[in-house]
Amino acid sequence: MAQAIPPIVGPVYPMPGYSGSGHGGASCVSSGGSDARQSGGVTWTFGGGGAAQSTSQSCNDTFTSPATQPGFDTTRFQSLYWGIDGSKLPTFTVNPADGASLVTASASGPMTFSSADSNLSQGLLVYKGAGDSTYTTTLHFTTTSNPSTPVALVDASTVGIAAASNIGGVVRVTSQLQNFNVKIEAKRSGTPLATLYGTTCDCRSQWDLYAGFYYVDLPPTGDFTYSTPANHEPVTLTAGTLSDPDGTVASYSWDLNGDGAYGDQANVASPSTATLGPGDHTVGLEIVDDNGTKTDVTHTIHIDNAEPTGDFSPASTPVNHQPITLHATVSDPDQGLSAAPTYTWDLNNDNTFGDGSFDNSDASVTFGPGDHKVVLRVTDSDGKSVDVPKTIHIDNTLPTGAFSVGTPLNHTPVTFHATGPNGTGSPADPDQDPNGAAPTYSWDLNGDGTYGDSAGADVQQAFGPGLHTVGLEIVDSDGGKTHIIHQFTITDAKPTADFSCSPAVPGAGQTVTCTASDSDPDHVAGDPALIEKWDWNGNGTTNDPTDKAGHVVVGHFTVGSHKISLHVIDGDGGETVATHTLVVKDKTPPKVSISIPAQKLQTALKSGILASFASNEPATSKLTLTLSSKMGKALKLTGAIGSASPKLTRAGYVKFTVAISKTAQGKLKGLKSVDFVLAGTARDSAGNISKLSKSFTLK
Repeated sequence: MAQAIPPIVGPVYPMPGYSGSGHGGASCVSSGGSDARQSGGVTWTFGGGGAAQSTSQSCNDTFTSPATQPGFDTTRFQSLYWGIDGSKLPTFTVNPADGASLVTASASGPMTFSSADSNLSQGLLVYKGAGDSTYTTTLHFTTTSNPSTPVALVDASTVGIAAASNIGGVVRVTSQLQNFNVKIEAKRSGTPLATLYGTTCDCRSQWDLYAGFYYVDLPPTGDFTYSTPANHEPVTLTAGTLSDPDGTVASYSWDLNGDGAYGDQANVASPSTATLGPGDHTVGLEIVDDNGTKTDVTHTIHIDNAEPTGDFSPASTPVNHQPITLHATVSDPDQGLSAAPTYTWDLNNDNTFGDGSFDNSDASVTFGPGDHKVVLRVTDSDGKSVDVPKTIHIDNTLPTGAFSVGTPLNHTPVTFHATGPNGTGSPADPDQDPNGAAPTYSWDLNGDGTYGDSAGADVQQAFGPGLHTVGLEIVDSDGGKTHIIHQFTITDAKPTADFSCSPAVPGAGQTVTCTASDSDPDHVAGDPALIEKWDWNGNGTTNDPTDKAGHVVVGHFTVGSHKISLHVIDGDGGETVATHTLVVKDKTPPKVSISIPAQKLQTALKSGILASFASNEPATSKLTLTLSSKMGKALKLTGAIGSASPKLTRAGYVKFTVAISKTAQGKLKGLKSVDFVLAGTARDSAGNISKLSKSFTLK
């Protein structure tokens, strides 16, 4: 009896092409032989008995690779099968990941044949998902000798295959060694999805070929979201969009306790859940499509146990050697209905808790001066602990005191007297241990910061001139130290210093002699003589040579200002510096000249006389134009008839024009020749003056 081909669900294999040699080599099938094919993780075997075929016959079966076929969906359509005839059923074994045999050679397999048709061929056989009538496969056969004429098909039921299998048609072959062109088409609702081409041949007097695509049912898809609740609070689960790429979602159910069994609640988008304690919890959603394919989605929900909190502080400001009460406050953010947190103390920083039997209560402790670490440990009902450390600082009130300084005189002992802070009594320790010793004193008399030069309330020390620092150290019984420091100055009368130089305003290269005059107001017998040091070239050093009389003789100063300093040092190191500026002037006048180029008289009368002024250094000039004495008297023009002030900013020459006055132009107009004199002075930057005079005649 014919059977429908059931759906086969498994992993999606890529759709391979098929290429095989003739069944058994030179003949279509040899006696007892087999022909194995592999496709998409599926292996099939041909043969296993039957009559031997003529060894003179040969045929080849080939199918093009689906990858070369445009639009071939290798995700949805798999596995191409080929056989010889009904007496040699092909055996299919599937990649173990698939978990099932597609077709077996057993008579009880998913497909049987009519016992009356012993020449039935397995042909090209591909299954598709049952129950989805929108998918169809069609088999096309033409002979290679007449490719335009399709070979007639027979109904599948004719050869014992149930119509429900919808394999796409059967062709009955009645002549041997006939070559065929094969085309297999897959469509859904009439829309082409995939096409495979090939060629084959028959080797029997009669056999039947049929073909189809094995359609793989795709699993449904979906997910769910979840809240992350606080400890001991319900979690909110929400199923998202659930869909099936090739069908519909039939149902879905939840695994809420992580035992792997679904069905705790079914078809509920937001199931109710119990409260969750700390830790990881697995929740799953199982989606089932209309073909029974399942997809399981799981998420691990982590629930944190919020740490308990705690704090503590002294009830009042801690006092040295006085009891301190430490008050604690504790809480558990996710306590709920559980017990309140407990707490205990480590009061001596030895990492051991439970000190003083103060568990779950305020602690009392007495500390001496310094920093003391105290730790409060808080533990919640879930066993989670938090340590809260704090450092309690106890101040040691330092001892107080002062000291007085006697009149400081040069080389005379100065008296220092220790007193209380108000200048009376003795230094004191405000928080002195009743069983401890009174404060002690120690002096630093040389200002080096080291105490111990002397002890006791009254000491004396002589000092020389300068600034002096004296310190008193008061130490209490707890080791607390107070330093009191005073500074005072012993004044040294500094020497006087001055000097004079001759000549007071020298010229360049002229010899200059400077003479010192100095004294030491507080000189006493035994003091060393005054030391005179000169800096006569302004370079800051005082090692310039002096003569035996304390004078310095220097020559050849250049033009400009020169700073000369005299340093006078007394026996106590007191130093006075006298400084004067020596101005050396340049007394050489500039070398200047006037040139008058050739030019026409009448042109000069109208436009001015062209001239040039030359100097060997920067200079300014003032020039006056007159007529020669003789011509001036004759024309009654004895005064200036023009002027100019050419200027040079550096050595060289400059051209200029001397305009002739209108009066002179009127009297000189028409003359054939005029004698002129251009004269004046030129001054350089040092104020040195040179005279200029140029007589010339213009025609």
